[in-house]
Amino acid sequence: MKYPVIITSLLLSPLGYANCLGSVDEYITSTTLVSSHTVKTQVSGHLTQREAKSENTLLNSGRDVVHSEAADDVCFYDKETQSLVLNYGIDIYKLSPNHKQVLEQYLGLVNNTAKIYIEGHADSLGGEGYNKALSARRAKQVAKYLKSDLKQGNRIVEHAYGESSPICNLEQNSATGCNRRVVITIKS
Repeated sequence: MKYPVIITSLLLSPLGYANCLGSVDEYITSTTLVSSHTVKTQVSGHLTQREAKSENTLLNSGRDVVHSEAADDVCFYDKETQSLVLNYGIDIYKLSPNHKQVLEQYLGLVNNTAKIYIEGHADSLGGEGYNKALSARRAKQVAKYLKSDLKQGNRIVEHAYGESSPICNLEQNSATGCNRRVVITIKS
């Protein structure tokens, strides 16, 4: 009787990693089936016989390359304008670990001496004053992370627009949250 152990390793996975900067558009999944040990009993002509193998035996191995075509729900990057858009959930302003990872990658792609403009936006689900404050908190969180953790100092210029600059209609926003965002742009 064999007791197989399945070892699955994801060499590169979009789960847990934001993919909006275009560095990875596919991921690889590897699966390896290994026998950890083998035991034989009741061999013909003997009352009992036991044979044990301590080394692992490769039974099967497979590899799949999967192309990621779904839109990233964390961010969007426009290569032409070098603008980064961070997407947010309803009434959320704090940076997620994925947001932080994308910001670090983004700084590696752009001019390191130009001004960084941060625009906070909100959708129209709350009151106008609340949405203005929420967009300011979103912009402030990004600016704080860039200044304190990534040491960008005086390069940061932030502005809050509230719900005044939607990029999609109410139906699209309900489905995707496209108006809940922070836009980061580099200007010389």
